[in-house]
Amino acid sequence: MPSRTQPPPPRPATWNWQCHRCSSTYRLAATRRCLRCSHRSCVGEAPTPRNKFNVCLSEFDYAGWAGWNDWRREPTRKRAPLKKTRRGSKEAKRRAEMLQARTERFLNGTHDCFKDCDWPSQCHHEIRRSMVELEKSTAESLTDTEQEQAVEGDRNASDEAPEPYETSEESLTDAEQEQAEERDRNATGKALVRYKISEARKRFKKNCKFD
Repeated sequence: MPSRTQPPPPRPATWNWQCHRCSSTYRLAATRRCLRCSHRSCVGEAPTPRNKFNVCLSEFDYAGWAGWNDWRREPTRKRAPLKKTRRGSKEAKRRAEMLQARTERFLNGTHDCFKDCDWPSQCHHEIRRSMVELEKSTAESLTDTEQEQAVEGDRNASDEAPEPYETSEESLTDAEQEQAEERDRNATGKALVRYKISEARKRFKKNCKFD
């Protein structure tokens, strides 16, 4: 009995861009210069104060290309004769495992853009998203020992820095003292987070391929 394979999904839409000068629309793969007003596409460029509202727009079918690339990676995958609910849960689990493995390849610098990226520069965006999550998790995972070490470092730095003026603790109210202590705690945590993030970025730059 011949094996049944997964049929290809509907072909995703093309990547289009719209000229902000004359509103003409083109496929990005066809041309980056407007054939009507000769304006070159400025999609992705940072807007300047002069033209912050005048930048070319683009439209990309993220969901369509993600589904198409999933099928392209495994075109001969057999379709198991399962019930609809069971098939859906199994497909969701398989996709979650595939996304996790692909994210690890992004972070380790062992990915292949042709095979792993569903849209342009996805590897760079995934690395950036992981960096943001790392900053958040690092800020939440500070231990008491690390807090004490950071406090000691801040004390040493404050002893060396000149004081612009001296403030007597007796002249501060309870509310002002609490606010000062809160600022010290925030500064301590931020200093330690910045140190950990800088070390993590060094490891990412060493392991990841950005060119």
